[in-house]
Amino acid sequence: MSSSSLSLTKAKEIAINFIKKYKDSLRDCRTYQLITDTDIARYEALTPSDFFDIGTVQANFGSYFSPFEHIYQRKVNKPLIWMGKHSNIDDLMKKITKNSESYEDLLNYWQFEGGWYNFTEARMKALEKIFDQLGAKLKTKTAKKSSKKVAKKPEVVTISDTTEVQNGIAFIDFDADKFEHALKTGGDNFDPWIDNASENSAKNQIDHAINAFKLAKKELDVFLTELVKAKEAGAKNVVDTSWCEREDFDFNY
Repeated sequence: MSSSSLSLTKAKEIAINFIKKYKDSLRDCRTYQLITDTDIARYEALTPSDFFDIGTVQANFGSYFSPFEHIYQRKVNKPLIWMGKHSNIDDLMKKITKNSESYEDLLNYWQFEGGWYNFTEARMKALEKIFDQLGAKLKTKTAKKSSKKVAKKPEVVTISDTTEVQNGIAFIDFDADKFEHALKTGGDNFDPWIDNASENSAKNQIDHAINAFKLAKKELDVFLTELVKAKEAGAKNVVDTSWCEREDFDFNY
């Protein structure tokens, strides 16, 4: 099989057919948009020399490499094709097959381990094999992204006036009055943190402490009940809304 470049006219014919077949994986170099039938008609109207000279199309993935080019050599315009490094066609096909197990590997092989080669029918078949792989993966990735974009916003489950659940997180107001004694070590009016007798007051009397922690026990029962209900609603973590409100929480970071 010849390794010499085809004529510009024959190469343009093959390239146009390639563009028609893979237009969903290509973009126009002028508009940076997916190829349209109008674009294809414009390419067909170009002379073979202009078609390869102006860089008509780019791959719509990776680093947007242009697959076609030409070089003026020995008074002849030769069409070129961008292809991963290879010694011959058999070596090329083996490398494509080897790298096809991974989208990233095949993309890197074609784009970053490549160079300009003579435009031949065999290399065009190799390019089609690459686009069959990368284009299919591109559609799959795009479909996944689209499904994420249209996904409904997660439901907010209200457990109580102080507890809500969203995206697996329970948002609880730890500063709520109903948890004052339980979560503030007996409440704001309980103060045993003194270091001399002159500081004794109603805030550290034993009866006051007993009453404060009786209230704390009741509040803890309520708090525990809301935690259990939040877990049943799907919560895996807890956030204090006095630190960060649910509406301000960054679920994507």
